[in-house]
Amino acid sequence: MDLLAHARELAQAGDYDNAYRIVDKSLKNEPDNIHWLDLMTFMMNETEKPTIGYQLAKRMIQIDPREPAAWLHLGLSCRDMRLDKEAERAFKRGLKLSKIPEQQSMLCVNLSSVYVDIGEFEKGEEYCKKALEFNPESEKAVMNLGFCQLAQRNWKEGWKNYREVIGHDWRPRFQYNDEPLSDGKGTGTIVLHGEQGLGDQVSFASVLPDVIEWAEENDSTIIVQVADRLVSLFKRSFPELEVYGGLGLDYVEFDTSRVDYSLPMGQVAEYFRCHDADFPGAPYLIPDPDRVLQWKALFESKD
Repeated sequence: MDLLAHARELAQAGDYDNAYRIVDKSLKNEPDNIHWLDLMTFMMNETEKPTIGYQLAKRMIQIDPREPAAWLHLGLSCRDMRLDKEAERAFKRGLKLSKIPEQQSMLCVNLSSVYVDIGEFEKGEEYCKKALEFNPESEKAVMNLGFCQLAQRNWKEGWKNYREVIGHDWRPRFQYNDEPLSDGKGTGTIVLHGEQGLGDQVSFASVLPDVIEWAEENDSTIIVQVADRLVSLFKRSFPELEVYGGLGLDYVEFDTSRVDYSLPMGQVAEYFRCHDADFPGAPYLIPDPDRVLQWKALFESKD
């Protein structure tokens, strides 16, 4: 294996320190070698150093303005820096130049991400579909497609595509007992585990009243595992459920041997939010009464 291939293999495996040493030494000898610049730019973007990646990508474009990878790197750096319009231009330029289907798919996926970020979901959906034409196996394209469809209230297709990325890095699945994912029909003991941030878990909780009603009708037990900071709020708001913290598999307070199904909490909406009319907009959280009194007294004192 040649040195460049070895360094690329290290970087793709996440061993950035050793890859960096090789690339840095090679660039000292050949500072304008576009292949080494390509790998260094990739590592800067992957390690959240977009300002450096941005300058390196610009240098790549100076050396070879027809290199699609340079435009891809520039777009990625711009996205992380929230230079949305420049990112859009870079990805579109790279797409015009690229002849490699996998790379074309990546450029389309990242274009769709720009449109998701700026709220242009129809355009985002268009580029997700193009990405899948170039590479039908693109998981990120499916994920973004789900986002775009849900944002446009295409609930059925949106939830379906959002489900496809359960178990990937950006949407982990916790499996407690070799159980399958809940299909919305199987009964028994079902764990709904939190995903993403605190705000997302609070938002997804709006479906729990429907889940409680379903469980009562289907002789099922629902366990909810959320971030520790939300446990008291969820216990107070949903006393019919078993609520635990320790989100994940490292710290589990319940007997996992009784688990029949599990599902990320956000995905349960697939079974209860399929039409606009399914969103009741009703309050579903109960605040701490002591804190209500505390804040009420504080605000009254400001009159």
